[in-house]
Amino acid sequence: MATVEERLDNLEKKVEKQAFQLRLVQQLAADYDRFGLFDQVIAYDLNEDQYQGLRKLTSEQAEKLKNGEQVSLEEFSKEFKNILKDTEKEVDFDKFISIWLKGPADGFGFSKALHNHFFK
Repeated sequence: MATVEERLDNLEKKVEKQAFQLRLVQQLAADYDRFGLFDQVIAYDLNEDQYQGLRKLTSEQAEKLKNGEQVSLEEFSKEFKNILKDTEKEVDFDKFISIWLKGPADGFGFSKALHNHFFK
């Protein structure tokens, strides 16, 4: 049985995650083109550290690609999955990585250049 302190810690983590997700929803008003992307972040119940970790990974890999360095989908996927290893929900990584990079439909993702490099 969990102690009161453990239950409070778990509750605090849930509240932090919900506050982060609420901020994402609020950003939709300013960035509606990324609605489908934010929708995926919320659907997979990511916390802010996971989200920021994915943003950092994407930025680093996009910068490497821009500088002519070698980047691979295999390595990107491995790091992407590692960042999300503690996600409580099951993640369709192939779908999520594509949406993360390109964006849903004709929306905007976080790196169309990486998407084109990996998937075309």
